[in-house]
Amino acid sequence: MINSKNLSDFYDSEALVIERYASKYFWERRYHRKRMIVLQRILKDILPQCETFLDVGCGTGEYLLFSKHYSHQVFGLDLSKRYLQRSKPHKISGLILGDVRALPFRDLAFDCTLCSEVIEHVKEQNTSILETLRIARKFVLLSTPNQGILRIFVSRLAKHLLARIDTRVGHTGILKFPDLIQKFMNEQWKIADAFTIHVFPPVLDTIHLPKFAAPLIYKLECFLDRIMPLLGSISIVYLEREGSI
Repeated sequence: MINSKNLSDFYDSEALVIERYASKYFWERRYHRKRMIVLQRILKDILPQCETFLDVGCGTGEYLLFSKHYSHQVFGLDLSKRYLQRSKPHKISGLILGDVRALPFRDLAFDCTLCSEVIEHVKEQNTSILETLRIARKFVLLSTPNQGILRIFVSRLAKHLLARIDTRVGHTGILKFPDLIQKFMNEQWKIADAFTIHVFPPVLDTIHLPKFAAPLIYKLECFLDRIMPLLGSISIVYLEREGSI
């Protein structure tokens, strides 16, 4: 297992500067916000059925702020003390220092668990997924980058650039969508929905693509969603525990 202290140091340093959802860079901001809109749409449907909600890897707390309008008790967990400090202004039920690979909670501790953009940062992906499922009583919602067509295209054109980006943001492994789905083949859970979405990556900031190109990029993303539904940039999986509803 990767030393947790090394990981926490990495993300403590990142937390000093990162502004994913409020980035000064247009395409980076757009990338994260488009994913957030999709996840929030699902959360809006399921959270009214939940007394307790946990965001595993809560970061700067955008999902905590959203979820507290729908669930009575909202909790956030992160490996980084500095990220937890940044979530404090949202005034939610509790902020917990912890590791997705060994979550400090009893079985079925929360009605709903969100794990967004976390498992790609650890090598122990199977353990992390099982931990996320273990503590959820009703629902699990997970998102992670997909080994999709855009990533495949960039890896062939600029493999070393992609490797540098992955290292900079702490990616240790990006799963293909079918491989991700296979990890949720569990008799205690059913996959209520699973899909990918095409979102052009923040690398568009690097090539200085003007933001007025956004409507054209959006149309292209929608086209790719239709013709390559399993090869989007981001995988999203929504699960319900069997017999819990």
